Amino acid sequence: MLCLKKNNDALAGVLAAILLISVCGIGVSAQESADASPIQSCLGITVGTPAGLNLTATQYLGSKLGLRLSGGYLPGHFDSHLSGVQVGFLWKLREEGNSLFDAGIVFGYTEWENGRTAFDDNLWRYAGVAGAYKWKSLFVEGGLTVGSGTFSNPQGVLQVGVIFKTFRR
Repeated sequence: MLCLKKNNDALAGVLAAILLISVCGIGVSAQESADASPIQSCLGITVGTPAGLNLTATQYLGSKLGLRLSGGYLPGHFDSHLSGVQVGFLWKLREEGNSLFDAGIVFGYTEWENGRTAFDDNLWRYAGVAGAYKWKSLFVEGGLTVGSGTFSNPQGVLQVGVIFKTFRR
């Protein structure tokens, strides 16, 4: 997250874009609300763990089990970057109308590399639990992880963004 502090203008632009996409997405999702079939897959953009700006894909394998993959790469100043990948094994707790709740086990890594020196690199490999809520296109996932690397234990994980349904059964 140190890289994000250096890129306040870029972060503000990303957040504004996500807000605009989510407002447009709510209208699209409202049109789809008549379709009561369960969500099978979703694709979207989130801000947060593991990489600052993430592409997030979710695939439900039946009525309850699912898999979520999030990852990205966020360049910074002076050859620094923030990158990471997170995979989650999910259990769909509830799906009703335009809302969906799931929880699961997550595994991932986050790396913040400072391009100026090799000694300033920060790496976090983690495992933990997370819960997610999706309402229309809006998506929030939070959890608690423990792991190894240059960060202290435990660490919170958070993703906020827009996720669109790509396929329904």
